[in-house]
Amino acid sequence: MKIAHYAQIITPDVGEPAAGYGVNDITVRIHDDLKLSILLLDDGENKGAVLGYDLLGLDKPFVQKIRKDTAVLLGCPEANVILTCTHTH
Repeated sequence: MKIAHYAQIITPDVGEPAAGYGVNDITVRIHDDLKLSILLLDDGENKGAVLGYDLLGLDKPFVQKIRKDTAVLLGCPEANVILTCTHTH
């Protein structure tokens, strides 16, 4: 079994739209960085990925695009690509 982990900060710039505070809210400061963590798995026959976003949520078309693009990159079925959103204060 091969396992790899990757993490990246995905915090938007100040002045960008943000979810969770109201309709059409714009960020005025950065409290904490938002992150994306990826766990890649390969048992020699099957590959997959778990992508953990530090976000409140993602819309369905964006999730479908990420799953499709990730599956193409890994050479695996889209069913082997899992996305989660786990933002907390």
